[in-house]
Amino acid sequence: MTRNLIMLLCVVAFCVATVAVAQQQPASAQSSESPKATIRKASATDVSKTAPKVTEEQRLALQLLETSEGASRGFEPPMRAFSLMNVAQALTALDQARARSLLRDAFTASIEIHDDDDTKNRVQQEVLRSLLPLSQEDVEGFLPQAEMSVRKPITDIIVGRYADKKQFDKAFELINQIQRPRRVSLRQRSQAYGSHASGDDGGEARAVFAGREQFQDA
Repeated sequence: MTRNLIMLLCVVAFCVATVAVAQQQPASAQSSESPKATIRKASATDVSKTAPKVTEEQRLALQLLETSEGASRGFEPPMRAFSLMNVAQALTALDQARARSLLRDAFTASIEIHDDDDTKNRVQQEVLRSLLPLSQEDVEGFLPQAEMSVRKPITDIIVGRYADKKQFDKAFELINQIQRPRRVSLRQRSQAYGSHASGDDGGEARAVFAGREQFQDA
């Protein structure tokens, strides 16, 4: 099994390198064209705008990743979660929807890890960090199922995002979703909403961060 995993990771690494090279090639080719050729090419593409074409290298990488995905699903939970996560990370530049689906499957597999807490925590945290740019909604949905040591840093990132956008209600809602309701007191909430009503966004922000600090100390 370990040998199979090593071979799989080598395939994924090769795919990542192939994708990177394929992405650089169009830019290099374009820079070598003459100005007139570039203008004619731009005029032709303006007529019918289509999705970027997949190069032969990218097509090969996709095929290899698909094979790697199939092999990953036959592993036990720890290796399955880790392998699916690596395939998803390699796919992100080519197919974000597919990468999102694989990361969801990787997290589901991580829940089945029962005899290795360290691996479970590391895989869950990396999966959620990789999934966050693709779908914050998915990450928030997975948080209650994540290990507590994983919930705290991921929650901190998301609450920070909400605070930057002054979406304090959503920050409160997320904190309350994954901790005991009493952690953010009614007094803090009333003070926050009172400050918000008077135009003091800083008061509500302080209440949000107070709730987050209490959650981190839990």
